[in-house]
Amino acid sequence: DEDAELKIEIRDTSGTVIRTMSSHEGDQERCEKGNEDPRKPIEHEYAPVEQGFNKWGWNLKSEDVPCIDNILLNAGYDGPSVSPGDYTARMTLGDATSEASFTVVKDPRSFASVAEIADWVQTLADVKALLSESLQTLDEARQAREQIAYLMSEHDDTELHSLGRQATAAIDAREEKITQLKFETYEDEDAWATMFDGQVRYLMDTIDDSGAPVTEGMRIRQSDLMRLWDELESELRGITEQYIEPINSWAYARREPHVLRPVDTGN
Repeated sequence: DEDAELKIEIRDTSGTVIRTMSSHEGDQERCEKGNEDPRKPIEHEYAPVEQGFNKWGWNLKSEDVPCIDNILLNAGYDGPSVSPGDYTARMTLGDATSEASFTVVKDPRSFASVAEIADWVQTLADVKALLSESLQTLDEARQAREQIAYLMSEHDDTELHSLGRQATAAIDAREEKITQLKFETYEDEDAWATMFDGQVRYLMDTIDDSGAPVTEGMRIRQSDLMRLWDELESELRGITEQYIEPINSWAYARREPHVLRPVDTGN
């Protein structure tokens, strides 16, 4: 059945799935296509399911960075490269499953030690997690902003509108620090500053492309971005505590829909 989904999972020696590929378009691919620059189109390839002999390749990348709508991440969504080692490909089509083991060999030009490669992989994972978290909280803050706008449109209440305007302005200001809203095409990087998401993406690609070991300059830049993220996360926590929590208290008292809390305030 050529309409059935073929799923290919790449697993490491612990059985952890590090990459999933499919013959069907998924939410990630739809999101990426929705964000694409017409001058730099995204072309996804899907595992073939035609009857007979088929060939499919893996680019040795881990799972993509989770995509959110309405951003222009010019460097794309590819996850970082995996480390040399043993892996298993598990292919599933309907009730049928097949596995094949293989080895990713170390680049013969690399003189990195096992420890340096492990550190490189962990650093890439940490930077990817930073990018993923920044995009996820941006998406949640946008949802909160939409929910606040809905409440304001439904209720002519002075307290609600005052809190709502302040919350919206604060979310807007933080959003501009996370992603460059003026980007319309990838060439706009020459005209407008790349914001947090693009800077983290660039660091991840630099570490990935350079290979092990991770340089001191890369670590310094990672620390810089982590400090900046602490500030951005603190801003979001402040927005939640100062505006969203009071808006939710207002909504709860009136049995109205509550607003998403985009960050855990510990309350």
